[in-house]
Amino acid sequence: MGMDDTLYMEGVPKDLQPGLFVRRVNGKNLTDEEMIEHYTNLVKEYGVDGRINCKWIYGLAVINEKGEEATYTWSKDDFYMVSTKSDKINPGYPLNSISKYKKLDKYFTEVTLEDMKLIEVNEDDVVDFIASHI
Repeated sequence: MGMDDTLYMEGVPKDLQPGLFVRRVNGKNLTDEEMIEHYTNLVKEYGVDGRINCKWIYGLAVINEKGEEATYTWSKDDFYMVSTKSDKINPGYPLNSISKYKKLDKYFTEVTLEDMKLIEVNEDDVVDFIASHI
């Protein structure tokens, strides 16, 4: 089983889309701080009113013991990135400090357990896919 994800930013030119290379820009692996700077600059240049709609697109591939292959994709577009960062930063996950849930207008880094109940997403379809292909 293998899984990967890609990031799409609305209105950003194709050659600047992160895609699979969210941390790697122009062949360089960015630090957390460099990522925050790079992505806030994209928001400033291509966003509207200091924010830009974004989407994670996930891909999952399964090969069972018989060698049969199956793939599944899904996306999450319930957030946008902003040009100003939160005071809280998750080491290793710097985009959380510039990403906000649309429904809450709250940074990922500032969401409480109670907030999570309001934005909970049912992903049973992903679990069903895995269970039916293993």
